[in-house]
Formats: sequence, structure tokens, C-alpha cells
Amino acid sequence: MAKKFVSTDRATVAYQVYGSGARTLLVFHGLLGSSWIRPEWIEAIARADVRIVVAERPGYGHSSVLTMESAADWNPLLQCVMETEQITSAIAVGCSAGGVYAYAAAAAFPEIVTQVWILNGVTAVFLERVFRHYNEQACRAYRRFLTEPMIEIQKEYAERLDAVIASCNDPPDSFIAKTLADARANNCFAMAQESCLQIKPWGFDLESIRTPIILWHAEGDTMVPYGAACEMASILRNSHLMTAPADSLAAERNAYTNSIAHSDSINLGFMTLLQMLPPVQQDREDRA
Repeated sequence: MAKKFVSTDRATVAYQVYGSGARTLLVFHGLLGSSWIRPEWIEAIARADVRIVVAERPGYGHSSVLTMESAADWNPLLQCVMETEQITSAIAVGCSAGGVYAYAAAAAFPEIVTQVWILNGVTAVFLERVFRHYNEQACRAYRRFLTEPMIEIQKEYAERLDAVIASCNDPPDSFIAKTLADARANNCFAMAQESCLQIKPWGFDLESIRTPIILWHAEGDTMVPYGAACEMASILRNSHLMTAPADSLAAERNAYTNSIAHSDSINLGFMTLLQMLPPVQQDREDRA
């Protein structure tokens, strides 16, 4: 795969397109992410007859560094990608921290985004009713993002990633190695900025979203508490919470109760989404 680029007067956005199916999925990567997707996803989308577009948000990989005041500031850049790829209808898929931007897309482009899937997505932690579901360690981290200079957060992320990259035995052209390199780009500016933006108002009204939303979440997720996902389901007016089956996740790694559950659940959720897609013609008739 080769990255594509679209430029505005504010920034350049790098993105990748996988597949050439009749239906488009806009996939929003997580905090430790990029436009690269898992090899098993590439195989699955070929069978599902879909096209996936994954854009690197400001500071990730080969996208320009751009200071944003809220998550909604990303929407004009996303619009340029959609116009370039002639996307007039799409399902928004938010993975972990990418959930924020899937919500933002639904709020900004209701005529394009027909459905939203949030896969173990970050919740609206700037709302007290959501924030209270997090443990004290997570609460301290989020409060720190509000007060500490971003350069210090960048430095910490960079040190952590450098250690991970140094111990990574995967070949340089592997999904993991390329994703780590893209997350490390620009001295982890993107990871730091997005961490800070999560705890601030996102720049749009969640309750105004009318697009159908599926919240897929694992009960054993220690990164994003299940209770916070349940709270999101009560806030969003047209949402449905699907709980990832514990047995399916535990069977693979037998580590369901730690952070691996977060990653495994996202993977399982994506595969479930592909399986639940109706035939294209039926989908068009349902929306007509």
C-alpha cells in the first residue's frame, strides 16, 4: 500500500485506501495508531466487498502538525479527504481514541455518515457523569492532561515508545513497526494533543447526533471502563450497546481482564461489523 495526500491552506493529510468495494468505511485509528491496518483486516474487507479509508490525524505519520482547540477542528480536513475520494455515503468506525472523531464526523456530516460503530471507544470524560466511572489512576492522568505543558506529555510518550520500538522484534515493514513509527512521528505531538483534547469539550453536541450508533465494548476493558460506555449509551439518543463476548476474547489469549481485552475487542468488533453489513442493494433500499 502507498499513502495518499490531500492538502489545504492549513495542513496536509496523509491517508490510505484499502479495498475497492461498493460500500465505504471511514476508519478512525486509535491513540497509538496510523493509517496502517492489521493484515487480517485487509483479508476480511476483500471478502466483505468494502472500501476502507483511514486518515492520519494532525501530527501522525506523514500528516502535518496542526494545533487544534477541539476534536471538531479535524472535520474540515476530513471533509477534504472525503471530497477527494468522492465519498457520499459511509459508515464511521471509531477505534479506541478514534471514537471521538467518529462521533465528530456523524455530528458534522449527517448526510454522509449513515451509521457509526464505536469499538471500545474513548468516552466523553469531560462530562462528570462519564468521568466518575474511571479509576483514580485514570482520573489523575486526565487531570494532568488539563494542567501540564503538552511538551512534557510528548516527552513521556516519546520515552515510552522509544522503549517499545527498541524491544520490537517485528520487521520494519510490519504493521506493528510501521504503526509505532507513525505514532512516534513529530516527537509524539499527535498522541499528546489528542490526550489533552479528550478531557476538553469536543466541539459538538453529542445529544444532537441522530445517526444510528453501535457501541461495541468489552466488560473487561481496563483502559476504557465498561460503565463509561454504558453511560455513553444513555447520553446518545440513537445508540445500542453491544457487549463483546468474554469467551471469544479469552479463548485467544487468556488475558481478558487486562488491557489486551481492549485490543482484542476492537479486532473482534471490526470483524462483527463486517459480518453484520447487509447486502449493498438492501442497504440502499432501507435508506431510500
